[in-house]
Amino acid sequence: MRKSALLICLLCPLAMFAKDKKDYPLNGTVVSFHSQAEVRGSGDENGSSVDTYHRRVYVIKTETGTLEVTGWENGFKARKRPPLAVGQKLTYRTDGKYIYTVLDDGKEHRFYLMSATGNDAQ
Repeated sequence: MRKSALLICLLCPLAMFAKDKKDYPLNGTVVSFHSQAEVRGSGDENGSSVDTYHRRVYVIKTETGTLEVTGWENGFKARKRPPLAVGQKLTYRTDGKYIYTVLDDGKEHRFYLMSATGNDAQ
């Protein structure tokens, strides 16, 4: 009885720190990508402070539509992540604002969902 109680006391903290296994139920294939420029800043009589940012936008064909995603999030450069390749197959999950996928480096990466067409737009 004491050994059982001790074993439970030792295993409970381990269970609390165990990560939930994430599910990636959706599938897609990268079919193309393009570059998109965004100009930010303003000019005035004392000079201008204008910056141009370029982002790579990936087009992903899914079973029910098309997604456009980028590694650029809310105007700030996202963490370094491996680039996607045309023809690359993805399994992913989404919260409606981002898609999450595990890439070849074994880590989960987040891409900003810029647009969705077909049934993916819902």
